[in-house]
Amino acid sequence: MMTDQPLEELAREAATGDPVAAALFLRRLESILRLLDLPTLQRAIRQGLRLEQERMSPSSAMTPQPQEPEAISGLTPEMLAQARLELTPEVLEFMRHEVKKLCETGGLVLEDFLPELEQMVKAS
Repeated sequence: MMTDQPLEELAREAATGDPVAAALFLRRLESILRLLDLPTLQRAIRQGLRLEQERMSPSSAMTPQPQEPEAISGLTPEMLAQARLELTPEVLEFMRHEVKKLCETGGLVLEDFLPELEQMVKAS
């Protein structure tokens, strides 16, 4: 086995149960992960956890995962990095559900906000 093999090739060999390939793959992968900035490392970890979850639950493999947009106008790379840290899949799913509800009901009306507005007035 060559040590300068492409990482993908080492991963394939490791997946067949080859312990030497697995050790080499993990060592090289770790050295690559150490090069990443923190937000990118965290994204890689989350993606790895999603893949693990897919393998453990065959039904989740059928659920399409949301794709990250290439660019969102008006957002700086720093803002996107912070959003990726804070917006977990659970939070995004909750937000999708809330937006879907708003679309189905036609949105909110002033009456929906009145109790909250009254509390704000009383508090000030």
